Amino acid sequence: MNQKNAKAIFDVNEDIQIIKTYLEHVTQWGHFEMAIFANCLYIFSSEYIRATFTILLKRTKILSKIDTYQNDVAIFLNNCIVLALERQHYQDARFYIHELNRLTSRTPRKAYDRMMCNYYLELIKQVTGQPANVQAAIERFNELGFTEHADMLRTLQGRITALSASSIA
Repeated sequence: MNQKNAKAIFDVNEDIQIIKTYLEHVTQWGHFEMAIFANCLYIFSSEYIRATFTILLKRTKILSKIDTYQNDVAIFLNNCIVLALERQHYQDARFYIHELNRLTSRTPRKAYDRMMCNYYLELIKQVTGQPANVQAAIERFNELGFTEHADMLRTLQGRITALSASSIA
């Protein structure tokens, strides 16, 4: 709620500390820990997230053959990409895009994640002033009947473009 509003509505400092302390003390991460981390990325620095990535893969190694784990990692990486774009850390975004392509190459999510990677790369091109076709990437989701998802991607594009424009101004 605080992130969606112009000013803080709730004092979440204690909650943030509880989450950070909990995750630092769990040595074997499962679905619950992955979900917490993936959905609370914004409370961590970009450097911490990037450094934790390889540790995260080791902490969840036992789960690596389970489909839900692979889904968790894909969600985590998609969230990392969006956060990196919001923070205008395009090199980090490219790193996570590469990892998403690599880690989901043999999963049922492959087609969706490849389409998302293409979207993210086109969005990076757009905000860095390179020729891009973000609309074509979004239109692929529309063509497959994922109109709500396509609308969400347009909204994300608008937000990332606005952030990029405001940092230039």
